[in-house]
Amino acid sequence: MATILLSTIGTVGDILPFIRLGRVLQARGHAVTLFTHSGYADLTAASGLDFVPMDTLAESNQLIADGLALNNPIGALDIYRRTLLPKVPDHYRLFAEHARAGETIIVAHYHARLAAHFSAEKLGAPFVLMMMTPSQPANLPLLEVLLRKLAGEELNRVRGDLGLPPIQDWGRWLKSPDLSLTVWPEWLEPAGPHWPTPVVQVGFLIGDTSEGDIPAEAEAMLAADPPPVLVTGGTGLFVKSDYYLAVLEGVQRAGRPGLLVSRVQTYVPEVLPDNFIRLEFLPYAKVLPRVGAMIHHGGMGTCVQALMAGCPQLMMALGHDRPDNAVRFQKLGVAEFLPPPRWQPAMVADALHRLLDSPEVQQRCQELAQRARQSDGLFAACDAIESIAANQSPVNWPAANSQEARVHG
Repeated sequence: MATILLSTIGTVGDILPFIRLGRVLQARGHAVTLFTHSGYADLTAASGLDFVPMDTLAESNQLIADGLALNNPIGALDIYRRTLLPKVPDHYRLFAEHARAGETIIVAHYHARLAAHFSAEKLGAPFVLMMMTPSQPANLPLLEVLLRKLAGEELNRVRGDLGLPPIQDWGRWLKSPDLSLTVWPEWLEPAGPHWPTPVVQVGFLIGDTSEGDIPAEAEAMLAADPPPVLVTGGTGLFVKSDYYLAVLEGVQRAGRPGLLVSRVQTYVPEVLPDNFIRLEFLPYAKVLPRVGAMIHHGGMGTCVQALMAGCPQLMMALGHDRPDNAVRFQKLGVAEFLPPPRWQPAMVADALHRLLDSPEVQQRCQELAQRARQSDGLFAACDAIESIAANQSPVNWPAANSQEARVHG
């Protein structure tokens, strides 16, 4: 059995898929440790996985607070330089402490790849890259330019401190994982010629979201007619100050009650309309099939949860991969997309009416919900990782547990 070190950073939507993956790998007999923010210690402990914090709680909270700065490449690079790059040597030491010679695989989220990939090189361990949204392989050429022109010297100094040779061709290095996994099916976005190889398209890999009970006040609203609209800005800071103001009034104009789910207080009005209630958590897998529609920030995990529930989506997406996600799901016929210039109550109400009043949208949501549920890539992802552990090439290796999985090498 292998020692599998999972590394991820970001918000809850970035953590849950790795917890789900780790649970199955651990059940198969592997030693699994999750490396992530200290703020997710309780969430990881509840999953039964071993946990290693990669920062302090203050640093974890600051990264969430910096969410809007991540919406452009330069801002994201600045945050990497200030908060993540200086920690690469420390993260390597953490990986090294938990690695076992000849038995270790490092599996990392796309955004956690630098420290994980450097550490895998230093330890001589296979490196598996998890690409979480279709925009990530599409943006590899841009990332190559940013690393080469703006951070290449700094990164090579870090590599030198680790005893690794400098990288001359960043484009080639970015495509050099031993295996890449895409957490979406081929029908959402097929592999392109610029993607890393070998790559396995395993299908959706969402986190567990059904734990917990529905609070009584939410249950009463869900049982009423018409059903409410579920509103969230995500578990990070992904929206601007006018987001909730436009959404709350827009839902009112559409004649619907609302459930507002937000752990982050920023920009949430202190006083909500009479037909709204606010909660910090809801078990989405139980709630989404019972709401009329969902308004959200466009995060991939949220998109997939709503898709699998057959729930129409209004995405008010800003920055990073989120507008790309919104465009893709709008093209599928299950969503509407409002960019920030259209964050206006009247436009929110109009978009909701188009989603709620269209039999075609409702039918399309149900069709794709069934297809999405058949695209769960959990077991295919575990099988692909195990093929690396067994020193097998994943190329042309069958992902038998997922009809939608495809392999490209």
